[in-house]
Amino acid sequence: MARLLIQQKIPFTPHVKFQCFNREGKQFEYTVDFLLRSPQKFAGISPIVTALEVKGRLRKKDILRNDALEYCHRVKCWIVLEPHIEMWERESLFWNTSDF
Repeated sequence: MARLLIQQKIPFTPHVKFQCFNREGKQFEYTVDFLLRSPQKFAGISPIVTALEVKGRLRKKDILRNDALEYCHRVKCWIVLEPHIEMWERESLFWNTSDF
C-alpha cells in the first residue's frame, strides 16, 4: 500500500496512534497504517477517507475500532483488503473518468 501511495505522490504518515473509547467507555489505542495528509477518494470505495488500515482478513473488531476512531477523532478510515490492493495495482488508485 505504501508503494502505491508513493507512486501516486499521496503524502502520508505511517503508523499514527490514536486514543479511542469503545462502546463501554473503555479506552484503547488504535494505530492506523497510513494517515493521509489530505482527504482522498479512491477507486472502488465510496467514502472520502483520511486514513487507511491494511488487513489480511476483516473482523468485527476491526469495524468497531474503525467506528470508534471516526467517532472520537473524526478520522474516516477505510479498511483495505487484498482485493483492493490487487485492483489498484492493476488499474489505478483513482478512476479514470475518460473510461466511462
